Amino acid sequence: PEGQLAVSGTRTEFSGPVLAIAALSDESSTAAFARHAAAIPRGTKFDWTYEPGAGRVETTWQVRTSNGQPVLQGWIPHHYRKTVHNLNLNGIEFTTRRGRMKLAAGIEFRIAWAFSGITPAFPLPRDDRFDASRLGALIEAWAEELLAKPEAQRHAADTYWGGKSMLKTAQAFTMAKQLELPVADRLLEEAKRVATDWLTYRDGEEAYYYARYPAPWNGIVGFNPSYGSDQFTDNHFHYGYLVMTAALIGMHDREWLDRYSDGLREVVRQYAQWERDSVDFPRLRTFECWAGHSYAAGMSNGFDGNNQESSSEATGSWAGVFLLGAVLDDQEMLATGAMGFAIETEAIHEYWNNVYGWNDPESSNWSPDYEPTICSVVRDRDVGAWTWFSGEPIHIYGIQWLPAWTHSHYFGAHHEHAAYQLDQMMIRQGKDEGRLEWSDLDDDWGQVTTGYAAFCVPEEVCDALDEAFENKWPIASPRFAGTPYYLAHACRAYGFVDADAYTDLPTSLVMKTSDGRRTAIVYNAGNVDRTIAIYVYGRKVKAETIPANSVRAIPLETRE
Repeated sequence: PEGQLAVSGTRTEFSGPVLAIAALSDESSTAAFARHAAAIPRGTKFDWTYEPGAGRVETTWQVRTSNGQPVLQGWIPHHYRKTVHNLNLNGIEFTTRRGRMKLAAGIEFRIAWAFSGITPAFPLPRDDRFDASRLGALIEAWAEELLAKPEAQRHAADTYWGGKSMLKTAQAFTMAKQLELPVADRLLEEAKRVATDWLTYRDGEEAYYYARYPAPWNGIVGFNPSYGSDQFTDNHFHYGYLVMTAALIGMHDREWLDRYSDGLREVVRQYAQWERDSVDFPRLRTFECWAGHSYAAGMSNGFDGNNQESSSEATGSWAGVFLLGAVLDDQEMLATGAMGFAIETEAIHEYWNNVYGWNDPESSNWSPDYEPTICSVVRDRDVGAWTWFSGEPIHIYGIQWLPAWTHSHYFGAHHEHAAYQLDQMMIRQGKDEGRLEWSDLDDDWGQVTTGYAAFCVPEEVCDALDEAFENKWPIASPRFAGTPYYLAHACRAYGFVDADAYTDLPTSLVMKTSDGRRTAIVYNAGNVDRTIAIYVYGRKVKAETIPANSVRAIPLETRE
């Protein structure tokens, strides 16, 4: 039966089964809203599967309603622009802080995001441009400085800075192993030593451990905390460093990995619990599945809502989950990492970088009045080009670029726009002095910049680093153990991530140069040889057997 609505002065009275109030985009949508007004959502459910052979992550979204009838569900650009979906969009749209929200009626929706894999290492280029001795010298200089310190002084004792240092050690030994440097084994032992310290506890220990907290917190906290991590702030950033470090260690020492796998699973579950009915951790604590990105604030602000600053550290946390799942052969963990990485990187393209609207206002998600070229903090109530720690342009941009490693290939998915962002940072940081040159950058944020630039202007970075070594510019220091040099030469040799190609081995990636040459970068983390299939546009183009515990570059004959 229809309800009755009576208005008397400032008082409104309603009698009937359902009163629904909605903000309508125009009067023509009234009938559509009225048809679904009595379908009251009583529960929602989000699930995912990863299909390596199809190169995608499939998601299912279900809404349980009071009367079993469809709801009008809103979807924002990362849901519909580049995905394969069954959304029957009805033409009703709203302007939001995340671009155009489009409506579709239903109680079950399916959306698939492309996911072409993550490789934990790049094969060393085999050409004259790449100087293995130069990379080796950078790693050895960095290792010598680190290992000369007393053990207690090698890494910070908090979860963030200690995590960053730990991962740098793992990256250094990964490169050193490929170069067959004598220091590789010492770096591996150092990475294991500090990771083991975090995963164990001794009576009286004051740092380098995790503690469990029961309900209502249902989680773990690493000590020493930093930046509010003891209130669950930035947990995926901090703990993601440990998770990726452990994955890189595990690919070289399975015995160590087996010994500490239970503790590592607990760290992953703190921010990326995939089990629905866990009593120890909430499901996907830091990930807002509909928004498509992680949240960093442990305690939301009543006015601002929640927010996230470093989108790149969020993707690093997902890459760690994915790679750890691969080396543990934990398919649920692997799929969770794939899901988070696939969805969040697309949200970054849409909302942090506006890659589809930077030269097409009709496709933009940003207000015409928004003047910056990047969002450095995405909040529920707004977006902005600022950081929680600085107003310098190199920090505003750079906090979206670190830590650069092989998983950072998503920068190259829109490499022309990435190069534009690089140029914008150099111009804005130059301020009244004019655009910065490579020689003007320091050895800290300057190397963050070169690590990012490796995925959009690799030839330029390789040339700049050669000149930097000759002239002793700060970006030529060993502070990052040669990581920018390693990444830039890999992208120069193999190209950018190819969204149209993938293999059925998760720890792989297909890259394509500007002249159309494709190369499959394949890492077999298993202990047995494996035959893989390589696909371009969904068509199998090659099969190849990859030796156990090896990384390979497989040229493909397909060109464009």
